[in-house]
Amino acid sequence: EVNQIDFETVIRDKEFALANIRDLDFINLNKIGSFGVGGGGLAALIMQMRNFDIEAVAGLAGWNINRDQLEFVEQNPHFTFNRMDKPLLQVYYEDDRLFDLSLIDSIKYSNRYMLKLASAPAGGFTCYPAIQSYMDTTNVTKTISRPNYDLTGLYILNFFQASLTGDETGRSFIENVSSDKASFEFIKGMDLPPTPDQFVRIIRSQGGKKAVELYRKFEESDPGSITFQEAIINFFGYQALQQGQNDDAIALFKLNADTFPNSANCWDSYSDGLQAIGDNAGALECYRKVLEVLPVDTTAGDQLRETLKANAETGIERLSNESN
Repeated sequence: EVNQIDFETVIRDKEFALANIRDLDFINLNKIGSFGVGGGGLAALIMQMRNFDIEAVAGLAGWNINRDQLEFVEQNPHFTFNRMDKPLLQVYYEDDRLFDLSLIDSIKYSNRYMLKLASAPAGGFTCYPAIQSYMDTTNVTKTISRPNYDLTGLYILNFFQASLTGDETGRSFIENVSSDKASFEFIKGMDLPPTPDQFVRIIRSQGGKKAVELYRKFEESDPGSITFQEAIINFFGYQALQQGQNDDAIALFKLNADTFPNSANCWDSYSDGLQAIGDNAGALECYRKVLEVLPVDTTAGDQLRETLKANAETGIERLSNESN
């Protein structure tokens, strides 16, 4: 039985080969793909998740879609499905009772090309179908057939040609395959959300308002895909406020308050932003919210809680008097 250590050895063997081809002059490092059969298909996929310059992955049957192997896959620390956005080809058999596409479905940022064969080629994807015509016919059973084997080979070649070079002939082949022995499905990947570090860079380069617009867009189509720390958003909110970029500041403070509604500090900061643009009524409501959530705020220490409480009480009194 294969364990994670055995499987890691397989991946490292592939990575050793990858490291060596990087030094070859005739290799285009911008057009590298990985491919495997059975457990090798999963190894090819995880290899891409560790080597982001691999631009396309193909797997034939095997562990990517085998119900009995899903737990093994999920336990692998390098299976980071939420960052995989390269084209993926998966070949599987309609008559395989163990196939389960939930793992493939989880790779939602990848364009997925699904080739379903009516049945497995005789001999599977071993070398036998490919070399049968070169063997002594007395040693080869007459039942071995090549149609599915040949179709799959052509499909894989055209998949890599289209994915790595942009070749439209290859793309037309894989998207319009016609055979009574196979069916094709294309699943378009979702846009890849920015990482926390990338989100910070977007705030720096495009401003808080644009960053929040991007967040709202992803939150609508892919909830929870963008994550950030409350303190970092608060920092950039005050930085924008100090630079007179009030719209950016308010957008960031509101994002924090919406995301961390039980944080009294978020509501306190949001109040500061609203006061900067003269929205005292909104600021007053934020101060009231500070007092409301303080009893359930588990992030604020005792000293901060006292400061926030005093600031909110003072602010409520001041803004109430100004409105009268």
